[in-house]
Amino acid sequence: MKMRKIIIVMLFVILMQIVYGQPSAGCGPTPAPASCLDSLACGAKECVAVYEPLDAAASGTCNSAVAKIMAEYAECLAKCEENFGITCGACETKKEAGLEATFSAYKAAVTTNKELAVATQTGIVKGGSFFLKLIPCSEMINCFMQTPSFIQTAEGLKMARNCLSLQAIKFFLGQVGNIAYEKIDKDADPTEPKTAQAMVEENYQTHSTTVAAGVINTCANNCDKAALTNFVKAQDSAILADPSVRSAMVNAQVNNEEKALEVSKVVMSNNQNYQSAQTMPANAKESLENDPNQAQSQYFAENAQAAKSELDSEAAKAAGQVTTNQVVWTNCPGHRDGACSGQPNCIQDLKDGASQCLTVLPPSSQVDIGFSSLHVIDKKQSSMFTLKGTENEGVVYQQDGFVNIDKGGTTKISVAGQGVSATDANSNQLYIGRGTTTYLGTGSESPETYLTNTFIFNPKSSVAVAAVNQQEQQKLRESRAININRDEKLSLTFDKQKLSLYMNAVDISGFAVNYLILTRGFSNIKLVERDKSFPLASRNNAKGDSLIVKNKDVAISKGYNVNDGTYNYIIKTAGSSTKVFAENGKTIEDSSPMSSEVSPRQQILLYKDAFT
Repeated sequence: MKMRKIIIVMLFVILMQIVYGQPSAGCGPTPAPASCLDSLACGAKECVAVYEPLDAAASGTCNSAVAKIMAEYAECLAKCEENFGITCGACETKKEAGLEATFSAYKAAVTTNKELAVATQTGIVKGGSFFLKLIPCSEMINCFMQTPSFIQTAEGLKMARNCLSLQAIKFFLGQVGNIAYEKIDKDADPTEPKTAQAMVEENYQTHSTTVAAGVINTCANNCDKAALTNFVKAQDSAILADPSVRSAMVNAQVNNEEKALEVSKVVMSNNQNYQSAQTMPANAKESLENDPNQAQSQYFAENAQAAKSELDSEAAKAAGQVTTNQVVWTNCPGHRDGACSGQPNCIQDLKDGASQCLTVLPPSSQVDIGFSSLHVIDKKQSSMFTLKGTENEGVVYQQDGFVNIDKGGTTKISVAGQGVSATDANSNQLYIGRGTTTYLGTGSESPETYLTNTFIFNPKSSVAVAAVNQQEQQKLRESRAININRDEKLSLTFDKQKLSLYMNAVDISGFAVNYLILTRGFSNIKLVERDKSFPLASRNNAKGDSLIVKNKDVAISKGYNVNDGTYNYIIKTAGSSTKVFAENGKTIEDSSPMSSEVSPRQQILLYKDAFT
């Protein structure tokens, strides 16, 4: 009987060892906190990563303790049966107490471990340190949404750009773009479509030319054009002035009228400072501008004042950054200057069509750009170039100080200062006086023609011409030629060997021996030497000018043929003076003083008069 009880006890002990040798339900494992189990929650992966190893360790410790307790319990039962069950109650009590203490310790560990895991998750969310870890895409959106002010870093934007939705990136940029721009500019990838689109739609103001150019290029064909234009307007002028950004704007065909003036000034700020070329000889300028004819001098003064008023008006608009025309950046296709051609350095007026390369102008301290039409305003020289026509590629300030006028469209030159030194596509070097002169280029009604209400000097031919006031023109009968322009201004051409179809016209053509001067209508002409000049006048016919009295002994260095359509004159030096010869060879004008010698006939007459 006793042997039978022992066998039963041994079987019970073996059963307990089998049961309690397995993990105990009271020892877990216990699931991670609920916030860690949400796969979309920010930091969930890190939370689980912290919690599960701690719980596994605590659960293992608990199970080991339970196994030990149950082994001791089985051993206790075996002994108590030998004593006929007298001490078995104590075994049960010890077991229950041991299990309770073990399970309590495990529960306490679970609580502590959950707190550590949640604290880790909370710290990740609040501190933004999730950006330094490999966050799953499933969590990334929630991370951004929970922590809009996360941070001092934006590595996450770089890591997560393939994870985040457009709305999440926009939310992020809207919340922290103004305080974390340095990191965003460093880590953001503007070539990633969602990032670029979010920056455009959020009007993100970048401080990086790389980001600005990248966003514009990426969005050129993928974003709303109005939104892209607003993005460009949101950028600082220094960013927009960068060549890579301007190139992107050209490629995307983005207009930026509101900042065109400001950006132009930034582009021009580092331009080379050009020197002014020599001007018209003082004696010629003074005699032309201060004509003894009071009406003529008043005419010049009024024209100069009108030019000044126009210049001042446009300068005020430019200073106030007033833009009335639509302008765009272009790549200066086929520009005559190598610094411009193919580069995003030109700005084009879409209304009148003309363009201007900014890198061939003096710095913005000297020159302004105006956009009521396309104006180049030279503050230093008190002059202005107004550009019109799609063929017009603007002016180029040259190293020699001359301003090169483009061959296309029209270029209006308003001069209020001492004058402008200019060249054209045919290498004509000119000094243009105070007033208004318009160069008509290709695409106009009379190409390669200057229309002026002031005076123009051509150093190569030593010829200066000046427009004549309306009052003077009315003294004589006008030319009755048909199909002729009755404009009061003087038309000047070079090397045409014919006159343009204007009432008042002069053409100067150069030949190996003499220059040919053709005239029609009304103009004042001077053959300019270093210290003196030989005056002519055209009043329907070319003729000598009374100013010859003040310009005696002028020896010109060149020869001229002058043809007014009716008469042909030859002008050349004879000794120390200049003479005008008719076609028959007779002298009709001479700059030499009158001779004091008397002829024999004059001697007889003088003698006779003295004794009668």
